[in-house]
Amino acid sequence: MSALPEVLIDATILRAGSGLYGIGRVTYDLLRGLAERRDEWRDRMRISALASLELSGRATISSDLAAVAEQGMLARDTASSWLDTARRAWLGPVARRHDVALVHMTEMRGTPLVLPVARVSTCHDLISLRDPRHYLGIEVRYPDRYVGWRIGFALGVAKQWHRYHAASRVVAISRQTRDDLVRFLRLDSDRIDVVPNGVDLERWRATSASAGDAAIVRKHGLGARPFLLYVGACDFRKNVPNMLRGLAEARQVEDVELAWAGGLPEWKLRAVRRQIAEAGVGAHVKMLGFVADEELPALYRAARAHLFLSRIEGFGLTVIEAMLAGCPVIAARGSGSDEMLGDAGEIVDPDDAGGAARAIVRLGDPALRARLVDRGRAYAGRYSRTSMAIGYASSYARALDALGR
Repeated sequence: MSALPEVLIDATILRAGSGLYGIGRVTYDLLRGLAERRDEWRDRMRISALASLELSGRATISSDLAAVAEQGMLARDTASSWLDTARRAWLGPVARRHDVALVHMTEMRGTPLVLPVARVSTCHDLISLRDPRHYLGIEVRYPDRYVGWRIGFALGVAKQWHRYHAASRVVAISRQTRDDLVRFLRLDSDRIDVVPNGVDLERWRATSASAGDAAIVRKHGLGARPFLLYVGACDFRKNVPNMLRGLAEARQVEDVELAWAGGLPEWKLRAVRRQIAEAGVGAHVKMLGFVADEELPALYRAARAHLFLSRIEGFGLTVIEAMLAGCPVIAARGSGSDEMLGDAGEIVDPDDAGGAARAIVRLGDPALRARLVDRGRAYAGRYSRTSMAIGYASSYARALDALGR
């Protein structure tokens, strides 16, 4: 047996529903990035991935990180609804059985009450603690009515305290998330490593649109007029009503539409359709549903802008994707995603629909758009999956050093 300590990455998230969203893509790119940079850590540690975990305790572990990433992406949203329970019950015993020195929890759902192995925990955000009125307590009406949120806040702090104070090291995906860990959970900043999310740069980059792009755009019923692209969900922080009002005001100046990429359950779609009708843009919003990862870059490249007025983000992964693809971004000031955007896009007040509309119209200027595209591609180039993988390997090493391994 190798004398090197083993790090086990919980990659079961790929097979869960979360695998369809940003957190799944980040986990995929982390595994691929670590596989690509194996020579940089192979003499310090072994890294393997927990590909699947069943309620019976049966686990699949592999050191072929790239294969786990690819297989997980193909099996997204196929895991049992009992996956979180399986994590709580079996993650510790599985780690002990395989003589694992360190577990990396890429998602904090299903954190075991007791994990007899050291761990690194990734904190993607503390949005529920930043906005407890809309995310904690008892939900009484979608999307933003909660009661008992003060009790929910106390319970939320206790849950998050357990998740992160019990970890050997915590990885925050942005400076904003690090600051929230210190502010809400009193976590020692010396135990936090800031490792921004990263993507496969070559997958998103393209110098120009292609014939294949045109076919994808037509497939989704787009291209006849300028369109904005929104990629995401519809919970309160996403600021959907103001995004739609911004679209409505921009339409008073020119004929633009909004394409919404994201798989939403029917009960949420009903609420979104109601909000679209209230904004008076029913004929000008195309709900695309879930869009395959292979098609998203083409939609970004064809869009006038990525309209992203979310009030709170732990990172803002779609901001990076859009900039790399050559799509200017309109983001909300103070959201956290503006941290990723810098001066490479349009930043507006989240409550200022008129400001969003003016930004939409401004981006009809080819010269301005070209400047922001060039600036965005250069700025977003720092967010590679390679740099993310190096950051996580360094965090694993610090945790192992603290264990004397």
